[in-house]
Amino acid sequence: MIRAVVFDFDGTLVDSVAIKDGAFAEVARALVGGEAAMRQVRNDGLPQDRHAVFARLAGVLAEANGKPDPETWGRELAGRYSRLCEEQISVCPECRGASSALAALRAEGYLLYLNSATPAEALMPILARRGLQQAFHAAYGIPPGKEENLRRILASAGAEPEQVVVVGDGADDCASAAAVGCHYIAAGCGREEFDIKDLRDIPKAVLNLGERPDA
Repeated sequence: MIRAVVFDFDGTLVDSVAIKDGAFAEVARALVGGEAAMRQVRNDGLPQDRHAVFARLAGVLAEANGKPDPETWGRELAGRYSRLCEEQISVCPECRGASSALAALRAEGYLLYLNSATPAEALMPILARRGLQQAFHAAYGIPPGKEENLRRILASAGAEPEQVVVVGDGADDCASAAAVGCHYIAAGCGREEFDIKDLRDIPKAVLNLGERPDA
């Protein structure tokens, strides 16, 4: 019996992946040597969360931009990026059928959770501005990470791994579900590589994995 459904946010519920990429570029364009350095940092195989990216970018560009304290400057750049993302993601289109899917799953009695790779301090204002705070039993950002958050969700839901479904569009969603032993459904804003292109198909897919939860 499936008890809980865990959603990724960016690229799964909201069409925001291009916004995040654009915000990285916009912050970098304002810096001396920023565009080339951003390409380098975003392709260096190291962690790609905003704080890590801008910490490395600041280390590369601090001297050229007259910044004597790269650590503090990196935090400032990450804050600038977060403000750009909050402003745009708060009003961007949802992925097709997202609101309908959430409403249908709630009506069936499933516990809904959000597990995002966005830092929690940046995620919560976006959820508030979109009116999504009440859509989820709980919402988690980073740190720690998706696998750790998924284990926290199991405890919150009082569920075994086989009673939980993860819905996402990223390798981290799939990997966290596999590591913990949860079901996984790939879905994300109509992308051609996913069988599910309209999230209104999610409730049926979840139902096919097990009986309805107890009311």
